[in-house]
Amino acid sequence: MLTIWPDLNKHCLSEAIFGPPVLVLDDNANAGGQWHGLLNCLASRYRLHTPYWDAGAGQMVQRAIASLERNDAPMHVIGCMHGAAIAMEVALLRPDLVRSLILINGAAFHLLRDGDPNDLTLFDELAALSKRIDDAVAAADSAAAMRAYVDFWHGQGTWEESSEPLTQDLAAQAARMASNLADSLARPWVLPDCARLACPTLAVMALESPVATMRVTEMIAEVIPDARLIMVPDAGHLAPLADPHILFPVIAAHLKAANQSGRVFLTRQTAQA
Repeated sequence: MLTIWPDLNKHCLSEAIFGPPVLVLDDNANAGGQWHGLLNCLASRYRLHTPYWDAGAGQMVQRAIASLERNDAPMHVIGCMHGAAIAMEVALLRPDLVRSLILINGAAFHLLRDGDPNDLTLFDELAALSKRIDDAVAAADSAAAMRAYVDFWHGQGTWEESSEPLTQDLAAQAARMASNLADSLARPWVLPDCARLACPTLAVMALESPVATMRVTEMIAEVIPDARLIMVPDAGHLAPLADPHILFPVIAAHLKAANQSGRVFLTRQTAQA
């Protein structure tokens, strides 16, 4: 089955026609490919939707909201990295659209700006990285831009050890990656806003991720009421792809529990009143 959401170039990966819908927000150009394993875990119980990330964060938030409004019931929302920051913003702006949240290695780096001195140091490091990448993109040196980006996420020297076809493919995405990082440092919502969220929330921290993503995940999990924090050892920020045997059963269990939850949710009429 193929479901078309024009605003999101949206593909439905599942064959379930009547199951609850699940929106999956990644930040890769080919968003959705790494989530095919999730279908095996969820079988035919859910309809998974994975948009292509082809716009800035602000546009993605508004386009996601506009498309989610077409559904007749709130959706489960899963966000990974920059997609987790988008998922949070959607939930804060329109809690009536969100049945539950799963946030994996959240890249809401702007939250570090208002944290403790160590958080501010992390923010300054990311801001410097963002400027270095932006400068390289402006100089038409996409390889230098992506070298800085890849080595940040995967460790120093990763770019040099990567194959030429892979580095060429990544270099073609330099401008979009630069935009994603800049957006992650400048979103408008603040950490105390998260205390307003009432939906069941699972935060996943992969312990081989950069310190900044682990810290952001920790900050969010501490503030959202009754949020659960799962720490996955020996897993990096690509946990949905590299460690599906660990992550996907956790996701399935969260979705099942959220569907059975007796927690009261806002109706759209109430939220818009």
